Amino acid sequence: MNLSLAMVTTDSTDPLASARWWAEAIGAEIAHEMDGFAALSLPGGTMLGFQQVDEPTPGKNRLHYDFSAADPEAEAQRLEGLGATRQGRHGDDSFWWITLADPDGLLFDVAPSHG
Repeated sequence: MNLSLAMVTTDSTDPLASARWWAEAIGAEIAHEMDGFAALSLPGGTMLGFQQVDEPTPGKNRLHYDFSAADPEAEAQRLEGLGATRQGRHGDDSFWWITLADPDGLLFDVAPSHG
């Protein structure tokens, strides 16, 4: 394979605010910042980018982030304290996750760590 994932970029009405929020949420550093764009550097070299759009894309996200945590409920509460909005808990007792939205409306999930 000749491809490697370099960056996942999301649309944002305020890229710098989104980058700052996600940096705080996941403990990352803002690596690049310019007019209409900001990016975080993650361990392993992959980046999360945020690009300026005039308005959010209508409808359901076609892409979202899935995170794992030893205590998803505590992590969801921490993220809510940073400004995330809880959308609900999904799944069943054997596999479940909490869906949240970041301050710009991007949906993401937090599930129990497995393994």
